[in-house]
Parts: sequence; structure tokens; C-alpha cells
Amino acid sequence: MAVRIDETLGYHENLFEAPLTWQCGQTNLGNTCYANSLLVAVAAVPALRSWVLKHDSLHEAYNYTNCLLCRVASDVSLLAASPCQQCISPATVETRASWCPQFANDQQQDVGDFWTKLADLCDAVDRNSYKDLVGDIYGSSALLYTTPYWTRCGWRGYTHTTCLRCGLSIKNHAFEDKLCLSFPRGGTPCRLKDSLRLHFSEELLPPPDKCEAGHCKHVGCRKKVTVSELWPEVLCIQLKRWIRTDTLAPYVKETRPMDIPCVLDNFEGGPDFQYVLYSAIIHQGLAGAGHYVTLFRSDPSGSWMLANDSSVAVYAGDVQAELNKAFMLFYMRAL
Repeated sequence: MAVRIDETLGYHENLFEAPLTWQCGQTNLGNTCYANSLLVAVAAVPALRSWVLKHDSLHEAYNYTNCLLCRVASDVSLLAASPCQQCISPATVETRASWCPQFANDQQQDVGDFWTKLADLCDAVDRNSYKDLVGDIYGSSALLYTTPYWTRCGWRGYTHTTCLRCGLSIKNHAFEDKLCLSFPRGGTPCRLKDSLRLHFSEELLPPPDKCEAGHCKHVGCRKKVTVSELWPEVLCIQLKRWIRTDTLAPYVKETRPMDIPCVLDNFEGGPDFQYVLYSAIIHQGLAGAGHYVTLFRSDPSGSWMLANDSSVAVYAGDVQAELNKAFMLFYMRAL
């Protein structure tokens, strides 16, 4: 009988079956709303929740106290099923200085940077386990993109760059675990589908110093197009709300509302299936300061809830108006 890679790495099919209460808040440990909001957003997405909890359930017997993925799983299990009105101090956040000094201070941090670092280090837990199976792995090996995390969140595609003078075409393969989308130029309204169309449509690039084709003597312009070959089960989208400036403040915030659909489908360059929105992280305030909260729901037909550090409650306001201010989005493929 063949051994499954995920089982070898410490995963199995025993899912988290406790009733989901979703009433557990998190203590703010000093400007840690960026981390608290992310943990709730991850816990609310079934595919991400099962990823960390499958790992945690096997490691319980081994007491891997230094495993970051186990810490995340412990926090996620508490957030999903602790008694109502309980408030925890998440171990993932409390130990941030040990696994990433970048987030050790008490300053406001970017939630997108936190997700990138946290996901990379959790994925590294499994990548290191590969060494026990096959030995050292080259940095460009496709095996690195077969871990349980990447099989859920990995987007695979390529960029095609073409010289408009000689026609030289260069294809570069790419693996991404989130899409960073720009706002369309102009005023309002802005739509997420327009940003996706912009991301996957042709764009002109500035001329290079010289064409890479040896026979081409022109300093010509180039065009680039991004193509997706494989869409992930979980689609993480980060909207580029921080705009670099030449003033004393390095960034200002893009405050235009973005129309965010709860069901994402039929967009240019997209797949032939639907994505359903499970959680959205929203930034309130100005660049470099402010506060992060999370709108989430445990299933597509459930009520939207708002997690604001220690406070978690059913959201009674205008959900769409709040989603329009989103900074990060977590969609999952419709079941």
C-alpha cells in the first residue's frame, strides 16, 4: 500500500469535530491586532483550519513544544471551539520574538507581511520533514511545492514577456501563495474583478537596456502577460492599499472602496469554478497606524461575525459596506 506524503509528514484524516462556537476573543498583547485578526481569518477557512488541526492532532503525542505549526493549530482550535466569551492570549503571538524578531516589538505591523512570514515558517516544518524522506532538496525543486500548505494555497502559472521589436518571447514559471492586486486607475467605483482583470491582462514594460536576443539591435518595449495554470483551493488576495510617497510619510493609504463579491467567479484569467468568501481582514485608520479587525463566517450560509481582539459578535451593520474596506481576503473553492 502506497504511503501518502501528508501522512508521512504527520497529517491524517481525523478532522476537528467539536462544535464550532466562534465566540472566543484574543487579548491584544500590545499592537498585536494584525496577528489576532489573521488567526481568526485563517481559523474561519475550512481548508486552512483542517490543514493546521490535522498536523496538531498527530503531534500531541510527541509534545513538540517548539513546533510553530503546532502553536498555530492550538490557537485555531481554541478560537473555533472555546466556550463563549472566553479570551485567550494566542501562543503564536506570544512567541513571535522567538520565530521572527521582525514582529517582536510593540509597533503596528502589516498583516500581509505577518501572513507571508507565518505561512513560510509553517510550511518549512513540512519541508524540513522531507529531508528524512529524500535527503537534501534543491531550492528550485518542484517537490517543495507539494507540501500540505502548498497543495491548498499554491497558485501555479507563468509570465510571458515578448519584445515588440523582434518578437523574442521568454516564459518564466511562477509559484505564488497569494495574489497582490492593484487598484484600477481613476476614481470610483472599484471592483475586485477589475483588479483581477488588470493582473491577468497584457501590460507594457519599460524598455530594457538591450534586447536579450543577440540579433536584435533595438532598445524596444516589451509586453508581459500573466497566465494561471493551476488555481488553489484557498485563494488569498491582498489589496495594495499602501501607496509609496516622496514625503516624510513613506506610505499613504488607498481609501477607495473596493466592491468585494461574496461569490467570486467568471473573471478574466480565472478558473471554471466558484470561490466563496469566508473571511476578510479590514484595516481601520491611516497607514502606519490604525487597527485591524476581521469579518468572517464559518459557512457560506451563516451569519457574518466581527472579531475585534477580545470582542467577537454577530455583525449587525452593513456587511458589504464593511467588506468594501478590505485589506486581505480569504476565498475557498466552492464545495
